Amino acid sequence: MRSPVLRRAPAQGGARDEPSRSSPDPSIANVRPGSRFRGPTILAAGFLGNIVGVGFTLHLFGVFVQPVAQGLGASMAVMGVAPVLWQCVNGLFNPILGRMLGPVSIRLAMVVGAALLSTGIVLLSRAESLLEAGLIYGLMISVGSVLVGTLPAMTLVSNWYHERRGRALGIVSTGTIASGLLLPPLAAGLIGLYGWRQAFLVLGIGVAAIAIPFLLAFVVDRPELVGEAPDGRTAVEGSHRQVPATPIDMRLILADRNFWLIGLTFGLLFAAGLVPVLFTVPFAMQGGLTLQDGAWVMSARAAAAVVGRIAIAGLSDRIGRRTALWGVIASQILLWNVLVGADSVSVFIFASIAIGFTGAAFALQAALVSETFGQASFSRVMGLLYTAELPFQLLAAPIAGYVYDSTGDYAVAFRSFMPAFFIAAIVLFFVRDGREKAQPD
Repeated sequence: MRSPVLRRAPAQGGARDEPSRSSPDPSIANVRPGSRFRGPTILAAGFLGNIVGVGFTLHLFGVFVQPVAQGLGASMAVMGVAPVLWQCVNGLFNPILGRMLGPVSIRLAMVVGAALLSTGIVLLSRAESLLEAGLIYGLMISVGSVLVGTLPAMTLVSNWYHERRGRALGIVSTGTIASGLLLPPLAAGLIGLYGWRQAFLVLGIGVAAIAIPFLLAFVVDRPELVGEAPDGRTAVEGSHRQVPATPIDMRLILADRNFWLIGLTFGLLFAAGLVPVLFTVPFAMQGGLTLQDGAWVMSARAAAAVVGRIAIAGLSDRIGRRTALWGVIASQILLWNVLVGADSVSVFIFASIAIGFTGAAFALQAALVSETFGQASFSRVMGLLYTAELPFQLLAAPIAGYVYDSTGDYAVAFRSFMPAFFIAAIVLFFVRDGREKAQPD
């Protein structure tokens, strides 16, 4: 049965959240031919938003957890609540933010988020109790990271790129990985020189000094607002381009089977994707490598992921999102089997890096959502998906940890998540391809 969200209005022949093809959008018709396309600076702004939103929360946790625990007299078990709290805030607040974006500008949301996050980091440097630190982290830093981070950044880039949306989203999504490469060494150096409190102070001031001015200067919600068109097209090429107008009602989104199928597909993939992030280093040590060797393998895997996301997401612009995603799933299944069966260090390292290169699911999800539900509803759908996928992410680490505790073998923990790939591949078959949306009834 056809989804009510994607059913076309019989009289107009266009999707319900888009204007008729016969009515050119006046803002695009006024595009200035030859004007410089601002897309690259938009990509930079989205990339920066991902670095700030994810890097200054998730990726810095491992660097600060030990010194902060010692400084505030907290156990590691208590400190372990922080990343769970961050995930919960992401899952619960993103649907609200997804509905806000539109009435509230993306630029305003990102600037407020950066200001809130930077203020929270500065205040955290002066926290005197665990309760005080927890409130600052949960109410300021976590909320600020959502406002400046992934959802606004991806929505912004999706507005500016249509034909090359996959590659653009792939580029911006690598900000979450780049933050893991850049920020931990910087934070560790600051802690070694000045201690954890002064390190927080420097990082908080750095966010305010760099991110806020950049976002204020370069974020523009949509190209039409400054007389441009998506992908840098000229007025002649873009004057009759469809422009999303009215977002789909959230009740209709939740009633659409595509929403739940996409949520299940990527919930499974993201849960499985956490396993190599959490256990590659201890698995390497189980195989005889040192802690430092395992850390270098993780760094190489992250670097490969940067290149892979851009390449695979760009390829999906040509072959379609589902086809590219099936290729990603097949590659992950093959490489995971190579990894757990590796009989030499070189094979283990190759498989680990290749897993990073083919891990492009997040960028593909964003592109698939935009095509399936329309750009006007992108932020709403993505925001709701954060909540729908949250249980998978919260359960992945405990399940993998329990399997290891029961067997004493990280290879078994990896294998226990292998069925997630097969189930995701089957569920994806029933997702209606976004390209079909443009076909007449």
